[in-house]
Amino acid sequence: MKLKELGLHGGQRKTLVILGAGAPRGASFVKSRTGVLPPLDLDFFQQAARINGNDSAEWLLGFVREEYPNEFRLSMEQFFSEADYANRYHSELRGHALSAMSVP
Repeated sequence: MKLKELGLHGGQRKTLVILGAGAPRGASFVKSRTGVLPPLDLDFFQQAARINGNDSAEWLLGFVREEYPNEFRLSMEQFFSEADYANRYHSELRGHALSAMSVP
């Protein structure tokens, strides 16, 4: 990192630089030969769609298209929050149903 450009040059000064989640998009080392960029929340699935020949990406995109047919701007956070919630809901429901069945 070029600290001189930030006015932070010189010997003994300790510096902490906090970068946001989208920082890799603007980094000089990010040069995509495939057209796939580091994903952001709102374009995670668009970036995944640019990956060619990856069975996991294809499966995920197929699942998202089937489950969210009208969500053209589905964010990664929304998807994974709902997936986590559904998983916990079904686990708890299954546990509750099993304990209810064992009650005499």
